Amino acid sequence: NLKVAISQAQQINPSRPNYEKAQQLISHWELEIEGISYLEKARFLASRGTVGALSAAIAQAQLIPMNNPRSLEAGKEIGRWMSQIQIIEDSPYLEQAEQIALLGDINSLQTAITEARHIRRGRALYRDAQRRIAIWAASIEVIQDRPVLHRARLLAGSGKLGDAITTAKQIPMGRALYQEARREIRKWQEEINAKQNWRMAKDISLWRTPQALVRAIHLASRIPRGHPLGIDTHIAIEQWSQQLLDIARSQGQSDIARGIKTAELVPQGTTAYNIAREQIKTWQQVLKSIPQKIEGVIASTEEVIEEKVDGIRTQKSTVSTTNE
Repeated sequence: NLKVAISQAQQINPSRPNYEKAQQLISHWELEIEGISYLEKARFLASRGTVGALSAAIAQAQLIPMNNPRSLEAGKEIGRWMSQIQIIEDSPYLEQAEQIALLGDINSLQTAITEARHIRRGRALYRDAQRRIAIWAASIEVIQDRPVLHRARLLAGSGKLGDAITTAKQIPMGRALYQEARREIRKWQEEINAKQNWRMAKDISLWRTPQALVRAIHLASRIPRGHPLGIDTHIAIEQWSQQLLDIARSQGQSDIARGIKTAELVPQGTTAYNIAREQIKTWQQVLKSIPQKIEGVIASTEEVIEEKVDGIRTQKSTVSTTNE
């Protein structure tokens, strides 16, 4: 088609206005025909698939100059063929490394890593090699650190949680089992904290004061419901909340304001909470009625005093009349 186009363009008379444009197109098409010729030869060579054939194809495609319309296409093909050469050259390293790594021991994995590192940065298989190297390096770390984590779990199983944590901390950050070790450490630390909080809560609750009971409830509440101690702590919180309510009622008999203050300490979510709220309402109503009662007593007292004063005045008047 390009040859036909050139033939037709060459028939344009120099006197025609579009003659110069036709000459430019002819030059462009002739260059393109030349580039297509080089590319066809290069692709034919590359089809053999050997390193030598691919190298020859690259050399052929490089004959296409930058000003040729097919230069961009040639550049893409050159890049593809270079990648094919690199894959052919580097695949044996990766295949050999994979075979060695199948043995699964530390020495074999280290040898596989060394073999894969022959593939340099920028090569077609570099990322693939690095990905496999990372997997094999992690496998080595697992082999090395798994016994440490196993010992830590054995210690935890025998109740030596502190020693288990110390042992698990031997696995440093960045190692393959680091996150797994940290999860175990957090679990064991939570167990230690739960036992400490439970022991402290029980000891503090023995003081039987409102402040001690509140502190005991607070410590016990830190223990998760799903924890083995969860049932015991739930029962204890219910009991301590009831004790707070009992203390509040006792205080309210002589000091309502103090009773209200203590009743307000009963934690929400317990059986005693709603009872405490009702008791607080009752006491608040009593406190509201006290000023009215006091006013009534004062008024009654004033009436009695006035009556007595009137009586005294009457007696004085009677005595004066008699004397006269």
